[in-house]
Amino acid sequence: MDSTGEVLITIMASLAQQESESISKNVTMGLRYRYQEGQVFINHKKFLGYTVDEEGKLIINPKQSWIIKRIFKEYLEGKGTGIIARGLTEDKVPTATGLLKWTSNDINRIIVNEKYMGDALLQKTYTVDCLTKKRVTNDGSVPQYYIEDNHEPIVSKEIYNLAQKEKARRSNLYSGKKRKRRLYQGKYALSGITKCGKCTDIFRRITWTYKGKKTYVWRCATRVNKLCDCESRTINEEDLHRIIVEAINQYMADKSQAIQNIELIIRDVLDKKYDEPIEDIEEELHHLQKMLLGTHSDEGHDRIVDKLEALRKVKQDVLVKNASREEKRKRLSDIKAFLKSAHTDIEEYEERLVTRLINSVVIHEEKVEVELKTGDTMEIEQ
Repeated sequence: MDSTGEVLITIMASLAQQESESISKNVTMGLRYRYQEGQVFINHKKFLGYTVDEEGKLIINPKQSWIIKRIFKEYLEGKGTGIIARGLTEDKVPTATGLLKWTSNDINRIIVNEKYMGDALLQKTYTVDCLTKKRVTNDGSVPQYYIEDNHEPIVSKEIYNLAQKEKARRSNLYSGKKRKRRLYQGKYALSGITKCGKCTDIFRRITWTYKGKKTYVWRCATRVNKLCDCESRTINEEDLHRIIVEAINQYMADKSQAIQNIELIIRDVLDKKYDEPIEDIEEELHHLQKMLLGTHSDEGHDRIVDKLEALRKVKQDVLVKNASREEKRKRLSDIKAFLKSAHTDIEEYEERLVTRLINSVVIHEEKVEVELKTGDTMEIEQ
């Protein structure tokens, strides 16, 4: 090929690239305009819990939505993401891609996805190269658009925000005198809530093997890892379970008084009239969103977006507070129902009862303190 032909090919390739970039830019601008107008397109093909109607709008898929509800419920009950994933795998529940094996990452992606509460955050990623179609996470380089109440939610905003609060708590677990960071596991009902009376670190379940026989005990994590001098005792799992049963039965000894105390807490502390209203916040958010659609300058756009983000944070905090109060109401009502239905003492240790009733367990040298979710504390001498 002569030099003229090479130059011609180079020019044609350059024109083709310019055309591709022009098309990509036009498509991008078109999408952003639609985002500003609140028009949302979401790929539903691998979106568990949703499908689309004839107009292309997201609607709940009842054959899958129960999976999402189960995940949020178990997460707020204290189960770790690995435990939830294992349960779904054992029950042969399909993932969004149809696989029958779940991972912790699958659960985490669902927990943080705002679309499950009916909202939509647009442009989480964006294309940096129109030719390779490479996409990267949006770190603020291009605008993001947040659409509230875009579609029907599978879980309420209160439940979603509670899950985010719980996720933040699990990510910032520190215990012991040296404030050692701990990984949340939630493998057993007593995991994470059983603590050392000497150094305040968590107790872990340890397997001891002697002559082929396994024994399960609980020991202070600081002592196990030898992070500092902690001489707290080791407690046999059977003894710990027996103490938990004894504490529950001790609490149930005067059921009528316990029920009366619960009713007083619900009436005098957790009554709905004390919940913070969000109507004014909603109205201001709606006003700012209308202003955003009408602005044409980058400076004005950024200023309104900053106000929106700050107000959304205020709204989220209020929702979390109200949701926490509602969760406490439900928890206490659940304990009240349990007390009314329990006609005899508890005879055997059950994980579900610990999840339902126990808030924390503190291991001392000669006693164990068991705090219930009602706020009552039982001391069992040992």
